[in-house]
Amino acid sequence: MPLTVPPRPAVRRRLRVAPPFRLDLTVAALRRVHTNRVDVFDGERYLRAFSTARGPVVWEVRQSDDEHLEVALHGAVDDAAIHLELLDRMLAPSFDLGPFYARSSAAPAPFFRLVERFEGMKPPRTCSLWETFVNTIPFQQLSRLKSAMTVLGRLIETTSVPVEFEGRILHPLPDPGRFLRLDDGAIRSVGLSGTKARALREAAEAVHTGAVDERSLEALDSGALAKRLRSFHGVGPWTAELMLLRGFRRLGTFPARDAGATAALRAVLPGVDAARLLHELGPYRGMLYYHLLLARGLPG
Repeated sequence: MPLTVPPRPAVRRRLRVAPPFRLDLTVAALRRVHTNRVDVFDGERYLRAFSTARGPVVWEVRQSDDEHLEVALHGAVDDAAIHLELLDRMLAPSFDLGPFYARSSAAPAPFFRLVERFEGMKPPRTCSLWETFVNTIPFQQLSRLKSAMTVLGRLIETTSVPVEFEGRILHPLPDPGRFLRLDDGAIRSVGLSGTKARALREAAEAVHTGAVDERSLEALDSGALAKRLRSFHGVGPWTAELMLLRGFRRLGTFPARDAGATAALRAVLPGVDAARLLHELGPYRGMLYYHLLLARGLPG
């Protein structure tokens, strides 16, 4: 049975953003596909449910104008600051896009037009190290985002306690401890291969026991961080690159081994010298990935 969260907010906050900012575009880049079970956008609001020790919490985030977000926290809110810090981490409303736009203005015209089209999209970041593993490992060797997200959706529905909010069912991301309580058969039943199931289980164990923590990884430079991530079972160069970008906001990383990104480059920016463009973008190469993702209409 779903746990019900009342529609009356426990906490309301108005947050300033660094313009330009577009909530819809930033959440779209975070979600990747509209079938994302965890991150929900209904056309006006970003909704997400979390499981906490005191009970479920639901975010409700709207953009009221060019410079503000309206945040309502519903449910068992203990410390609002924790949720607001997490929101800043994930949506980067205070992130300064000025240096990226300056580089883009000198880039080939087709890319500059793409940047103008999606002006205000900030580089999103996953909620946690565990979520970073969950949002990369199931996507290995699957050429279609929709197929991978279907597998991930089944995994989340199998392990998550659903939350009902305003008649809508939301699915919190299950914590690693809950995932570890699943047997191998249950994990495989959602469509994960044995290799991916083992990789997720070992990652869950490392995070759950504290054998690895995000703060220590965050302190590493990108090269050392990629090497450390590749030490986990099932994490190869492609997965590590995607983890650097989506999980650690290392924007100097462009996942060149990503078949979807390569295809999008050819389709969205035909005739553009990709190597030259990436060189010109320098520490903002990862923004190319997000713009291609949006330009392809979050393909499935």
